[in-house]
Amino acid sequence: MIPPADPVWTYAAEVSREALHRGARFKEHHIDKASVRTWLAWQEQPGVPPGNAIARKYLDAQQGTVHGFVRWFQRLFLTEDLPTNASSKAPTTASST
Repeated sequence: MIPPADPVWTYAAEVSREALHRGARFKEHHIDKASVRTWLAWQEQPGVPPGNAIARKYLDAQQGTVHGFVRWFQRLFLTEDLPTNASSKAPTTASST
């Protein structure tokens, strides 16, 4: 989601790894999360949450690697087909009386 050629991203990842080696308290398996949050802290508006970062175009939700994640997420969590257009309404349940 981060532009791959962004030199600030490369530096954010390096700094996050270095912080871990210097005693930062996050777990090693959270290094990617720490790197993304570090990178987001260095944007025009620092500290924007990832969802808002997509809206502000800091992150690109259309980048190639994202599509694989979306397909995996759908296979894992979605058990029925979702409506394909935004005007479709979610199914309603009858209330018991």
